[in-house]
This record gives sequence, structure tokens and C-alpha cells, in this order.
Amino acid sequence: MSQTQTTSRESFHQLGEDRIATQKDAILNLLAAAGPLSDRDIAERTGLSISSVTARRNALTEPDDGRVTEYERKKHPWTNVTVIYWGLSTREIHRRKRAAGREQKETFGVRLP
Repeated sequence: MSQTQTTSRESFHQLGEDRIATQKDAILNLLAAAGPLSDRDIAERTGLSISSVTARRNALTEPDDGRVTEYERKKHPWTNVTVIYWGLSTREIHRRKRAAGREQKETFGVRLP
């Protein structure tokens, strides 16, 4: 395999990884702003396909990530089918609060250790 082919493949895979990270961030930011949502609700609000939402949300609920957790199961108001609503994990909520606190302190010219 030539160097060009290797570089092109690496670039292709990096673009895929960047897209996945962007989609995960979109889901996390939406859940932070809107609270618990079903996969269908996430797909509609982000414009992502339901398969992309499900794949990214599955990754976000894995034990090695754990930023999203099952919030509750209830009937969806539009479909009357029981669905899982997903929300940010307690750990992710605390992480975001700490990050927001750091940003606020930095705004006032205070540096954290």
C-alpha cells in the first residue's frame, strides 16, 4: 500500500471519528438543555437519524463512558408506546457544573489551581 493510500484511509477514519464525537456532543448538549428525552425526541431535535442517535447514545451509556443513563420508562405522548427516556448521568451533571464554575471564575479574572 502506498503512503498516499495509507494517509487517505487515516484521514477518512479521522473524519468518521470527528463526526461521531460531534454527534455525541450534540446529544449531550441537548440532554443538558432539555432534560430527559427519548431516542426519537433526540433525533427530531438534533436532525440526526434514529440509527445515529441510537448508536451514539449506546456508546454514551457504556460503563467506560457513562455520561448518559436511563432516566425512566413511560408512554411516549405521541405514540402511546412505552419508551426509555435518557438523561445525563449524575457524574456528567457534576462535571458540567464544575466546568461552568471554572468558566465563571475565569470570567472574573480568578484562576483555578
